[in-house]
Amino acid sequence: RLPNRNLLIDRLRQTTHQARKEPSISALLMIDLDHFKSLNDTQGHAIGDLLIREVGQRLTAAVRTNDTVARIGGDEFAVILDSIAATPKEAHQRTAIVCTKLLTRLRESYALSDSEYRGTCSLGATVFGPNEASAATLMMQADLALHKAKADGRNQICFFDPGMQTQANERVALERSLQDALIQKQFILHFQPQVAASGEVLGVEALIRWQHPERGMVPPGAFIP
Repeated sequence: RLPNRNLLIDRLRQTTHQARKEPSISALLMIDLDHFKSLNDTQGHAIGDLLIREVGQRLTAAVRTNDTVARIGGDEFAVILDSIAATPKEAHQRTAIVCTKLLTRLRESYALSDSEYRGTCSLGATVFGPNEASAATLMMQADLALHKAKADGRNQICFFDPGMQTQANERVALERSLQDALIQKQFILHFQPQVAASGEVLGVEALIRWQHPERGMVPPGAFIP
């Protein structure tokens, strides 16, 4: 009985529209359950469904009645904190408090059928005013922050900053360039000899380099990840 992705986007649009009449700052949170697949694989999807429902109830109980809790797919939820503050700084502080509260609440044990389960979640957040971004952009910002929280070890909170968007754009551009590099045979293999104390060559270490037509020699640390 939670809103889906489409209804969440509609609520986001309503929130930004209302903020133009009564200026305020709101926040969008993306929440993903850590290692949910492991629960499904070991306990079955019926137990996984019980956890999903319990998480939805806990999120709804932990926020205000004018806030929106949505399930946007799988084990991913979203929360709109409507008009949480008058200034961005204050909104950031209050959002951090709410995020900490949600993480703590979702870490508490769950009684799933005849078993007890304890899990964690990762959370990405972005704060926004009435004219800052479209609903789709806000969703993307919160999702980038969520992915950063998961990449940093999970079970934590991460706020969006513009640098995340820059990194994401650079990664997409790099991936496209790598496809071209494979076709155009821009990769070069270097061999680093491995030499014993006696001077005997025991083997070699193979080192790949990328000879880019515009960027020149791209070091492996820039593209291997």
